[in-house]
Amino acid sequence: MASKTMLTEFFYMNTHDERAKCMNLLYREFPQYFVWDTKDKIWGTRKRGTVVGRIANASPVEGERYYLRILLQNIRGPTSFDSLKTIQDGPGGSGKTFLYRALLADVRSRGYIALAVATSGVAAALLPGGRTAHSRFKIPIDIDGKTKCKISKQTTLAKLLLSAKLIIWDEISMARRQIIEALDDILQDLTDCDNPFGGKVVVFGGDYRQIAPVVVGGKKEDTIDASFANKFPGELKHFVSLDKTRDPSLQGLCNGTRLICRGLGEKVIHAEIATGHFKGKQTFIPKIPLESPDKRQCPIPFTRTQFPVKPCFAMTINKAQGQTLDFVGVYLREPVFSHGQLYVALSRAKTGNSVKGTKVQAVIYSPDMSLMEDVLQLQETYYISNAKVTFVEPKYRMVPHMYQWIISRTTVIRRVTDDSLPRELGAPEFKKFADIPLFLNSNSLIDVLAIVVEKLEQKSINTKYGMSTIQEFVVVNDEKKPMILTLWNEVISTEGASILAAADKMPIIAATRLHVTDYNGISLSARGFANIIVNPSYSETQSLRTWYM
Repeated sequence: MASKTMLTEFFYMNTHDERAKCMNLLYREFPQYFVWDTKDKIWGTRKRGTVVGRIANASPVEGERYYLRILLQNIRGPTSFDSLKTIQDGPGGSGKTFLYRALLADVRSRGYIALAVATSGVAAALLPGGRTAHSRFKIPIDIDGKTKCKISKQTTLAKLLLSAKLIIWDEISMARRQIIEALDDILQDLTDCDNPFGGKVVVFGGDYRQIAPVVVGGKKEDTIDASFANKFPGELKHFVSLDKTRDPSLQGLCNGTRLICRGLGEKVIHAEIATGHFKGKQTFIPKIPLESPDKRQCPIPFTRTQFPVKPCFAMTINKAQGQTLDFVGVYLREPVFSHGQLYVALSRAKTGNSVKGTKVQAVIYSPDMSLMEDVLQLQETYYISNAKVTFVEPKYRMVPHMYQWIISRTTVIRRVTDDSLPRELGAPEFKKFADIPLFLNSNSLIDVLAIVVEKLEQKSINTKYGMSTIQEFVVVNDEKKPMILTLWNEVISTEGASILAAADKMPIIAATRLHVTDYNGISLSARGFANIIVNPSYSETQSLRTWYM
């Protein structure tokens, strides 16, 4: 019988004691309400609440005990060691590739061998010394239950695997089970060890959000059927496209590598690698003989000599897996059924502002404005359906999109109550005051973030369009450059009402869709399309407030 410990009895109390179950405590909180009896080795109810209960400290040098304590610090009311099992999620942009690079650099700096592989060629190109798994482990293209890695014990590759201290495999979610089993078998065979992967340290990484159901040669309806079929118990199968590195000596070149053509000769292309660890490296690509690998599709054998490249004006969502891009433009000719695919496309960008094509303007006409006034609120998320889609003239466009929604009384709007969805507004691309003169008297609309430091007197002026009412404010940002913001006519009573109410408190405003004019010198003009938010919930707001105060 296993001996009782404070931890195992903590599990027992969370299972059988009603008070402990109701309180749902962390391990460090438990001694505040219960006391440990060292003689009988049981937890009892603490009689006095004036005593501070403590748990012995765990140092990082203690290894597993320390990491066990970390889990206990975050999981409430565990009933067994199984309750402590944790999955650390790694969605797009969380830094998986950065972590792989850090692990590889640390191990290699100590003089050890660390191998980096990935299921796809694009992901492999992002890792230092990366190779596709098929190339590194000699995995056959045709995969079945009897697949074996074609590695002999006498080869240099076998010696490399034996001496490797670390193996990192990225995009493992795209690999089939038989491939991983083949690696497990060959490592056990080479090391003569029955432990998983021959006792080698193997780090798998990937993102299962990016795996959508694939039906080879199927239609959209077949993909939907497969998605629902996958929800039933049964064996999970992945249908993936397998990439292979043709020549390991061509460092940085593999299937999916993006290149910039610097020179085109008759038999060779001078190119520069555009992404990955070898970004900026100059390389030469010769013409090579190519044969069709599918004899069924091409029954007549022939060889064509050509460059192994193709023009790239865009990339598919699957090709973008594992990459981090400065700017992303999403072009969808038809709706993406799987949420995983859209997630992959959008998560390639570093920030939400780096994604183009994700904003659409919506219009509510005056007959329906009173009905919708309290329905749509800022910083809330809604499901919107049955909105009419119409073409919008370029001069009326507030975002770079040729279509707009018309929201009316027939539009179905339902607020999303899921707390896991972000509530913070995506910040616009605020312009610096020093750059504002560049947009003078142009059709461009700009966004600014500033502090209102003074409210000027409201007045009426005569323009070429007739009499107009204006309200001017003096605004300033962290460049210490004051600027006049002019509100015209109806904007004073709509967007300007919140500024007028808080002008004496020097509020921070986010003013979007402003024109730059030369009225009274270079100034900002807010007309019908303008939108002004007082004290918005942007990360830049607090830093601007701190600077001014």
